[in-house]
Parts: sequence; C-alpha cells; structure tokens
Amino acid sequence: MEVLMIGPGNPNPQNSGLGIACYHIAQNLAKNVHLKLFSVESAEELADQETETSRTETLNRQKLTNKKQLNADLVHLSVKSELNPYFYASSVEIEQHQNDNKNIEISVQEALEDFSQIIISKSRNLDFDIIYAHDWTAIPASKNLKELSGKPFVLHIHALDYDRAGKISNSWLFDLEKEGMQIADLVIAVSEYHKKIMVKEYGIKASKIKVIHHGIDELQVSDYKAPFDEDIILFCGRLSLQKGAKTFIDIADALLKKEKNLRFVVTGQGELLEEMIASSTEKAILDKIHFTGHLPQEDVFAIMKASQVMVMPSLSEPFGLSALEAVSLELPVVLSKNCGVAEVLKDVPKVVKSNIDSYVTAIREILTNREQSSKIAKDNAESVKKRNWETVSDDIFSALKQELKNG
Repeated sequence: MEVLMIGPGNPNPQNSGLGIACYHIAQNLAKNVHLKLFSVESAEELADQETETSRTETLNRQKLTNKKQLNADLVHLSVKSELNPYFYASSVEIEQHQNDNKNIEISVQEALEDFSQIIISKSRNLDFDIIYAHDWTAIPASKNLKELSGKPFVLHIHALDYDRAGKISNSWLFDLEKEGMQIADLVIAVSEYHKKIMVKEYGIKASKIKVIHHGIDELQVSDYKAPFDEDIILFCGRLSLQKGAKTFIDIADALLKKEKNLRFVVTGQGELLEEMIASSTEKAILDKIHFTGHLPQEDVFAIMKASQVMVMPSLSEPFGLSALEAVSLELPVVLSKNCGVAEVLKDVPKVVKSNIDSYVTAIREILTNREQSSKIAKDNAESVKKRNWETVSDDIFSALKQELKNG
C-alpha cells in the first residue's frame, strides 16, 4: 500500500503532543506500508541550515525481518513553513492587539496556502493509493489531492478548534475542520469523548468516525532528584486555555491555603506563560511555583517520577498523551471530566464538577491515602502496557486498508 501522509512535523515545542503522536505513528506505520510523509519544518529549525524549500530524505533504513515489511520504507519530505498548529494568542494579547488579530489570521491563512500548494506540486510525481492526513493544517492540500487523484482521504483528528476555543467559535478554522471531516472518507478520532464532539458540534455522521486511542512506548527517563522535600504537584502541557493552564494556578492557590508542604511545577511553554506568572505573583505564591519552560522528554519524565500528583485541568482534552505517560510511570493523575485518556485507564480520580474545590479535594485524597493511591497508580500503569504505538499503528493500518477496499 502506498500511503501519502501529511503531518505536523517532528516533535517540537510548537506542535506539542500532536508532533509526538504523528512521529510514532509514522515510524510504526512505515513497517507495513510505503509511506511518503509531508510535514512542516519551521523556519526557526532551518535557521542555521542552507536548505531548499523542500527536501527528500529516507529516514527508515532499519533491517526488517517480517516478510510483509520487506518493501516498507518511509520517505520524508519536509516543507519549510511558518505554519504552527497552535497559533492562538493569549487573552491579554488579544485585548492589547485587537487590530492585529485580522493580520495574524491572514498570515496564518497565507502560510497554510503556501504549505498546501507545495505539497500539491510535489505530489504530482508521487504514486499513492490513499491520503492520510492529520488535523487542520493538512485539510486544504488533502481536499485538493482527493479531487485531483480520486483517491480515498482519511483524516486523523487530534484536536479541534472547538477544544482550543472551548466552544463553537464560528471561525474560519472551525469551518475548515468541518469541511475537512465532511469531505473525508473516514475520520479517525482519538477518543469516544472526541467523537461525540465531532457528531454534536460539527454535525459529522457517527458511522464515518473510527476511534483509535493513542499509545505509549517505553519511556527514557533522565536522572533527577528533587532539590526540596515538599510534595510536588505537576502540570505538564502547553500553557493554553485548552489545557487549563491558568486553572492550575488557582488550584495551587487553593491547595496552599490548606496544605503548606507543597511545591508546584509547570512544564511546557505557551501563550499564557506571562499571565500565569502574573497571577502567581498577585496571589503571592510565586515562590512555590516553578516554571521549567520546554524540556526534553526524558527530563519531563524524570520530573513525573519525582512528583506525587499530576493534574490535567483541561477545558477539552481529546486524549491527553502526557497523562498516559504519567500513568505508565505510576504517577497518580487527576483529570478534568473532559479528558479522553480516562477511557483507557482502569481507575482514575476524575473531576466530575469542573471547579477548583473538586480538584483540591481529589488531590488531597491522593496525598492523604498514599497506600491506596499507589495501588491505583500501579493498576493503571499495568492497564496501559499493551497500548503501545505499534498496536496503535496496526489499528490505523487496518483502517486504511479497509477504507482502500471500500473505495
């Protein structure tokens, strides 16, 4: 099978969990198919390189022993672009630069158009049986390629404008996502929770949506020992409205009014960093909160191992890959009620009422009942062992094969 995959680029601070998921999917899917991968390579990544607009390189040259994999390969075609799947400004920036918002949207649309045209141009001489695309940045090119080639189009959605905005935004991006899912022959959702959003908010037929949860491989963890004795409460993710980043500061403030022996660590970067620091300063808790910025994955995993609780207060979390990583390291997690990752866990403290008190109660229960919390964490870690990226990619391969057969 010849698969043309359009993704977000290799994992980097800009594409977050989307980049991690697509990287693992591509590497494993390439064991079963001839995979031609188009992805964004940011101008920043290429700043010190003399590189043409696009390039072709073979990434996967490993020896394959399985007969069905003998002809498998992965050819990666990177396209230099300013395109970022998460371009949203903070609320402060929106208030201060209201007049610039339209210009930002126009620049994003222009970058999307350029990215799409390069893919379409470079695809003219490529043989492929099916188009396999990820999220909104891949939709315009996929739509055009489907029209030109008549080949099936599978759209894998990791996050939607609805999740990032927390509501139906009536934006061009919402409309683009809706059109993409309508045009696609098959839509892959990362959770049943997200499938329901596609059906209810976007009006997509449930029958054309297949749920394939994310997975995890064995994690590489760096050596780290916490420099203080307090219990660590961790936030891990993009510092954005969707991830509930500012809510975490409110949770920290409420917890510190009841418990003094705590530290709070925020790993990641995003548009709300300045607001989070300002809020921490106003609440006089900045000395208890540590902002690490973007870290290599092995360092994030080390902090997870040193923590006592991880909180994911997301407004809308299609899956929640960092929570799965934390669970695999036997770290107790507290999730908002809108987190798809709960579907693959055996037992997890889930916040039914999305208010600060409910988070505080759940976290304090974990810290108070440590023996029980440890048992739940071990059971959860055991439950996700079989959910690895190879299994996920096999499910995707089966879905692509079936869609090709249907077409």
